[in-house]
Amino acid sequence: MNFIYLILFAYIMGFVTAMPIGAVQAEIAKRSLSGNIVSAMFVAFASVSVDILYGAVAFFGIAPFLKDKVVISFFLFIGMSILLILSFLTIRKGSGNSVLSVEDSIYKNKRLSFLIGISLSATNPTMIFWWLAQVQFVKDLGIIDNFTTRCYANFLLFGGLGLASYLILLIYILKKMKHFISDKIERKINLILGIFLMFTAFYFFIRLVKILL
Repeated sequence: MNFIYLILFAYIMGFVTAMPIGAVQAEIAKRSLSGNIVSAMFVAFASVSVDILYGAVAFFGIAPFLKDKVVISFFLFIGMSILLILSFLTIRKGSGNSVLSVEDSIYKNKRLSFLIGISLSATNPTMIFWWLAQVQFVKDLGIIDNFTTRCYANFLLFGGLGLASYLILLIYILKKMKHFISDKIERKINLILGIFLMFTAFYFFIRLVKILL
C-alpha cells in the first residue's frame, strides 16, 4: 500500500510542479494556438526528458559535472540566447509585422522544437534539488523509510508522467480553445508571451551574472 502512495504522490507532485507558467509552457502555448500540435508535443517531451535526467542526477549521482558553475553558466547563456530569439519572433508575430513563412517553419520544425525544449529545461538545474526535496517529504510523511533503487526509479517514472500529463493537458485545452480565439486575440496572446519570454531571458541574464561574479 505504501508503494501505491509513493507513486501517487510522485505523480501528483509532478503534475502540480508543471502548472506554473514558464518558458517551456509559453513555447507550448505558442505552438498549440498556432495549430502546431506535434511540435508542441516535442517541446513537452524534451522538457520532461531533461527533468527526469535531473532526477537521475539527484538520485543516482549521474553526471555530477552538471552542478559545475561553468556548465550551468553555459546552459544559462544558451537558454538566454534562445529566449531572446524566440521573444523577438513572438513579439513580431503578435504585432502583425512577422514573416509568417519563416516563423511558421520554425514553429513546425520538430527537431528544432525538441532542441528548444531541451535547452530551456536544461537551464533549470534546481530540478535536482526539487527531486531530492520530494523524496525527503515522502520520508517525513512516513510513506517510505528506506528508498531502494526500485523506489527511486518508480518515483522518477511517475513524477515524469505527472509532469508530462499536465503539459499534454495544456496542449489539448489550448488546441480546443484555438477554435474560439480570433486572429486579433491570438496576436495579443503572442505579444504577451513574447514579453514574458523577454523577461525570462533577462532573469537568466541576472542568474548568469551572479554565477560569474
